[in-house]
Amino acid sequence: MIDIRISNARTPNGDIVSLDIAGGKIVERSEAPARMSIDGAGWMVSPGFVEPHYHLTSCFVEPLDLEDAAFETQIDKLGRRKSEFTVADTVERVSRVLSLMAKRGVVHIRSYADVDQYAGMVCYESLKAARDRHRDRLDLDIVVFPQHGLVSDPKAFGLAVEALQDGARWIGTNPQLEREPERIRQDIRLVYDLAERFGARADFHCDETDRPDSLWLEDVLREGKARGFRGRLTVAHCMSLGKQPEAKRHELYGLMRDLDVTAAISPHAGLLYGDAGAFLPGRGLAPVREMLANGVRVAIAQEAFGSMFAPWLMLPDPVWSGQLMAYATKMLDTDGLAAVWRMISESAAHLVGRTGHGLDVGCRADLVLVRASCPAEALTTLVPDRMVIRDGRLTAASRLDETLKTPERIER
Repeated sequence: MIDIRISNARTPNGDIVSLDIAGGKIVERSEAPARMSIDGAGWMVSPGFVEPHYHLTSCFVEPLDLEDAAFETQIDKLGRRKSEFTVADTVERVSRVLSLMAKRGVVHIRSYADVDQYAGMVCYESLKAARDRHRDRLDLDIVVFPQHGLVSDPKAFGLAVEALQDGARWIGTNPQLEREPERIRQDIRLVYDLAERFGARADFHCDETDRPDSLWLEDVLREGKARGFRGRLTVAHCMSLGKQPEAKRHELYGLMRDLDVTAAISPHAGLLYGDAGAFLPGRGLAPVREMLANGVRVAIAQEAFGSMFAPWLMLPDPVWSGQLMAYATKMLDTDGLAAVWRMISESAAHLVGRTGHGLDVGCRADLVLVRASCPAEALTTLVPDRMVIRDGRLTAASRLDETLKTPERIER
């Protein structure tokens, strides 16, 4: 028996396809009967969405009027708030977000677990528990994240080691929060040391500002190349990249290609959050179109939902994130919107190291069907009508029922 047969669907490339699903995978087409048949009716079928850069434990935390505060002030206030977190409370907050994402077609998420003097191991243990609770809905990767630095925070290094010994496969940091140049460089080296020691992948928040004098991305890339981290490194934000001279930008693009780096770029953070001490309304945005034109893979980073930094907006829906990216980067034609769609599916899957993510025979049956004929239409309408297939099972469906009521007779 076939578990699910999808007929008359359309791929993001425009091909009409039928897919047979059995045992959680896409299988060769056959004449076998199916337990469930889905008439795609021209809907677009896509590999499921992947959220590659999320701070789940910061979600649904009571706001502190931080929207316009300097970045360093925001992080400091968050640290003090984390000391009040409990595992039970954090698991419930994280679970609320995961449920929302699963309904919208997210099948994989990679989230940061703050390990520091404030949170201890609470965030890490909470994400492990939430991962187990929701494993039938989506996959959850954990990035060990010493939010306040491996150098300045007296407890961070030991906590990071403890989490990596426990099996975590990512180690990351935001090096510029060390603030002093030599401490920043030391923080970068320590992350690579830990990644080498435990066979983990390295992750860096780089240059969360568009000030030209901030270019820690270059230090991260050169250290990664010297240590042979091709395919084991990802970077995020890179907001100052667009303020560099053309020759420097292209030099860094070459390094990113050599390292097979996927950059997680957040239009949400770039547009919504203020820069540290600047009067400008946002932190800026990496030159996404130029990056793509130069062979650099880009995925979309949303950050958080209902956080103390932004209690509203930041809807946990990759399609909305894609629309925002299209607006922010002026990727408005059909090809540009198709590239944005790849950012929330294929490129994001590559960033997290997810294998078997696609529409070919043998791929995992983690799919989303949306009522649109192509990525451009989907990103324009935000497709409220969706069906989500996770591990070969229909796990969520949504429909928008719009009816225009007209009086039978209008009195004059």
